[in-house]
Amino acid sequence: MKSDSYTPINTADAYMKFGDYLQMVKKGPVDLRIFLFNIFQHAPQIVQDFAWPDEYMKGFVKDFLCYL
Repeated sequence: MKSDSYTPINTADAYMKFGDYLQMVKKGPVDLRIFLFNIFQHAPQIVQDFAWPDEYMKGFVKDFLCYL
């Protein structure tokens, strides 16, 4: 569902399981996007797969994502 001028901007357009979203993405381009989803809470082992830009925002991104 797309938002319009009458839809509050801070509410989700849709909810679904992450696995369902991944299946959609595997099939091809999708209109949906994930916002404010912390994958590291659900799969903390993948933190090792990322190179963190500590020089940006004094490591804020790394601290925010890894320790929530």
